[in-house]
Amino acid sequence: MIKVENAYFKWNKSGPLILHIPEFRIRCGEKIFIKGPSGSGKTTLLNLLGGVSIPETGMVSIMNTNMSTLGSAGRDAFRAEHIGYIFQMFNLIPYLTLIENVTLPCRFSAARRQRVLSKAKTLEEEAKRILSGLGLDVTKLASQSVSQLSIGQQQRVAAARSIIGSPELIIADEPTSSLDRDVRSSFLDLLFREVRDTKTTLIFVSHDSSLESHFNRTVSLNDLNQVRLQG
Repeated sequence: MIKVENAYFKWNKSGPLILHIPEFRIRCGEKIFIKGPSGSGKTTLLNLLGGVSIPETGMVSIMNTNMSTLGSAGRDAFRAEHIGYIFQMFNLIPYLTLIENVTLPCRFSAARRQRVLSKAKTLEEEAKRILSGLGLDVTKLASQSVSQLSIGQQQRVAAARSIIGSPELIIADEPTSSLDRDVRSSFLDLLFREVRDTKTTLIFVSHDSSLESHFNRTVSLNDLNQVRLQG
């Protein structure tokens, strides 16, 4: 699914080196737990692994596509088609309804839309199924702006948006940080069920080490990033 070879990353050419990943492989269908202290570059690494950023030198390949060969618009299109991303800041769109936020990836990806419609009558029906599975009362919340939802509710909407349409890769940046124990449990149950049923690859960053046992493999950023080792 993902192959990283001798990738160097800095935010600008004159700035300090942030990441140096000599080699990293993630197989299709793996569930990877990434851990590291605050400020260690976990979100930066996820941006590379999801094609949001590209390395200054070296290679990041996703599904046999070298991200450096694509322009910004090309990477945007690639992510829309193949990657579900749960951002730390959620990135919900305030002028769209609850359901519209969840179904948004299917408006940009024909493949994700087709996968939804192969098992549900409408995109809206599938969005409601996922939201209900995450413990949200869609009928009660449908009339509210997403900006009026609680932080925990917004996080679940962002999670539903990443899952819909069964993308080949889901990247989750601290997706349970604002969820209480019961909601966290239902979220993880739904996420792992969707991942298992669709053989989706999952990359999951969290400070909660109690979750590690749910994953195939744990990767410490301090071990992976040679800049940190040298520093």
